[in-house]
Amino acid sequence: MVIEIDRNVFKERNFKGLNFFLQMCTYKSRYKVYTEINEELLTSNEFKRLDYEDQSLLQDNYNNFITNQSIASDIFLISNYFITTEINEEVNNFTIDEAIRYFIQPISIVLENSKNDAYFINAVFTHFATDNQIQNHLNNNWIQFENAGGCDNIINFLEGKKQSFNSLPKSDKSKYLRCFVLMDSDKLHFSYELKENKIKTLNYLDNNNISYHILEKRSIENYVPKEVFINLDNRYNTWLDAFQALSEEQKDFFSIENGLCGVDKNQNPKKSEEQINLDTNNLFNNILIGSLKTNILVNGLKHQGYGSFKENFPKLFESPNTNTITLKGRANSMELENIVQKIKNLL
Repeated sequence: MVIEIDRNVFKERNFKGLNFFLQMCTYKSRYKVYTEINEELLTSNEFKRLDYEDQSLLQDNYNNFITNQSIASDIFLISNYFITTEINEEVNNFTIDEAIRYFIQPISIVLENSKNDAYFINAVFTHFATDNQIQNHLNNNWIQFENAGGCDNIINFLEGKKQSFNSLPKSDKSKYLRCFVLMDSDKLHFSYELKENKIKTLNYLDNNNISYHILEKRSIENYVPKEVFINLDNRYNTWLDAFQALSEEQKDFFSIENGLCGVDKNQNPKKSEEQINLDTNNLFNNILIGSLKTNILVNGLKHQGYGSFKENFPKLFESPNTNTITLKGRANSMELENIVQKIKNLL
């Protein structure tokens, strides 16, 4: 991230704010900052009052810009944010006071369940973040996982965060948010239309320019590599053999927790074969052979004695068999790399 400070900011009577902002940006190289250097600025009292290291850094960064401005890949060719003296409604344009409030906050990764879903996102960071930028942010608590409490509460959660900026001047408080939202798709098959609550949430995120990703597969559990299942107790072998025999697409949308439909209190399948086929667009038609009652995949792992599924199953993302190759094999796409890039765009 590159933050450009307008030279006029140095003329304001807000030295403490400017100095604090620079200290915050340069602490542990959190952000890259530069301003256009000229003789007037160098001889100004405000610039001279800055810490010597901050003066040198601003001069070095500007010289880097001047030297490399013809190189398209140079990081200083485009500033991500602009610090100015005027209050305005433009995205990524802030006064010093706004900038302090905006940049001091960590990046919020909003999850439907932060305790459980964090295992997945941490595995993605560990194996697909190719540099140390994300890890550096995690180590310094500049990234934090937020618990939305389910998809239906994401909008309320973000509205609450927006209210904390009511004292700031922009009328659209979403411009002060630094968030990334990750959601399960809850799809029952590839062409399944998202549920109304998902569409409502996605529309809200789009309207508020909040970065997000909705999983291509059914849920985070469907990204656990097949190589990890060997770590499970032998008592699940019969069920696992049936699950592993599914096609890759079937595994993408199978409910590992609840199975094809689950059973009622009388141990009868909750749905008929016809209803399962209707819901899943005939995705599992080839395994609906014989009596549904005897099909072991009617139930999921939770009903095979796997206790506290939502809490324990995501821990498999910490298995030694979870790595770049096995995660990539299960994802079978560039999806995990795309998640990393979306988050890096916010840093």
